[in-house]
Parts: sequence; C-alpha cells; structure tokens
Amino acid sequence: MQETTTNPKSSLSADYKNIALEMAIADFDKFCMYAGVNQVQLKACIERKKGLTFGQISQKLKVPKSTVRNICERCLV
Repeated sequence: MQETTTNPKSSLSADYKNIALEMAIADFDKFCMYAGVNQVQLKACIERKKGLTFGQISQKLKVPKSTVRNICERCLV
C-alpha cells in the first residue's frame, strides 16, 4: 500500500507525483492535456503559488486580470 502525503489537498502518493513531474518535464503540452488544463491555466496557478499578484500574473502571461482571477479561483494553492 502506498503512503499518501499529509497535504489534505492532495491524495496522490509520492510515486504518482514523481510520475506526473516526469511527464510534465518530458512533454508539458501532454501533461496539461492529461491534467485537464491549458498552459495558461497551469502557469497562472504556478505563478500564484510563487506569490505573484493577479496583476503581475496578468502582465507576465499577457492575459486579462479578470481571467487570471477566474483561473486562480480554481487553483489549489
């Protein structure tokens, strides 16, 4: 039986997380497809996790601030 992490937002085992990371590194587009998000959505969540504001993310990704806000409402960060 695989142990899961203690993060209540994630029930993936370390093995699954490592596989997902390897997949993301090997083919980011394919990873996004499997994860059910597009690149902008995933990048917005990553930037939010880094602590950037909606405005900063908007400028960096060249998308409207309202779009960033809507995307980040679904991020688990």
